[in-house]
Amino acid sequence: MNISSIVVYVKKENYEIVKDRLNSICDYHFGDIDSGKMIVTIEADSVEDEIKKFIKIENTKGVLRADMIQSYQEDIEKDIDILENSSNIPKILEDDSIELEDITYNGDLRKKIFT
Repeated sequence: MNISSIVVYVKKENYEIVKDRLNSICDYHFGDIDSGKMIVTIEADSVEDEIKKFIKIENTKGVLRADMIQSYQEDIEKDIDILENSSNIPKILEDDSIELEDITYNGDLRKKIFT
């Protein structure tokens, strides 16, 4: 089980309607209408499902920005094992002769499509 807290930013005039739209994706806890900030949490069975929900929040009409503040993984050892046994690791990350400073990250999770 993964649980994450997210700060969602909206225009104050859209606060209540965005709060209602998010109701099917996450749990609303509290916020401040005047500043346009709300605190929500998401729960998911996997990191992949957690990211899917986060992307849904980001893409919700009226959301200006969403920042994941904290994430908790109940069964992180399982996910580590999956990653360590995965064949999808780029070769550059397995090459011990390459210095970390020489690796450039060009990815963007916001554009990643999970199937």
